[in-house]
Amino acid sequence: MVRIAIFSSLAVALMSAQVVFAEVVPTGTYRIVKGAQHVSDVRGRSGQPVALTPPYTAIRDAQKWDIINSNNDTVIIQNKKSKLYLSVSEPFDISRAGGNTIKVESQPHNWNLEYSANQDAYFIQYAGVVGNGRFVVYESEVKALPAQLSLQERFAYEDTQVWKLHRV
Repeated sequence: MVRIAIFSSLAVALMSAQVVFAEVVPTGTYRIVKGAQHVSDVRGRSGQPVALTPPYTAIRDAQKWDIINSNNDTVIIQNKKSKLYLSVSEPFDISRAGGNTIKVESQPHNWNLEYSANQDAYFIQYAGVVGNGRFVVYESEVKALPAQLSLQERFAYEDTQVWKLHRV
């Protein structure tokens, strides 16, 4: 009877641990898309879309965007605006290859889009402090877009932006 009770307690503890692990966002590719109907747009290396559980959303102007894991080491953001407001229901960690971890608390966060003319690349900068310092968490891989386009026109031109996790 004692053994049964111990195993039952252990099983409950493991189930609880699984719930905690479910809150950790794995290293991978994420695409923020407007509405669940765009989940099919997200493809990983296997060619199949993979959704996070529980779902995390980025919110801009009261519009919800789904963050989808596509099993890669980049972040894909689908957005035509110059500012993105990110809010998550639970704290989570994003770990990238090499062991760096960024923890985002469960409260609304502002992410500002910045453009670097020197490198012809976009940056999203976390507008706040996490842990001991500030983070530039996403760096665009989009290069050499037509110079005559304005910022919003560039977003309309390049509908899907690819960003890498960065920490400073």
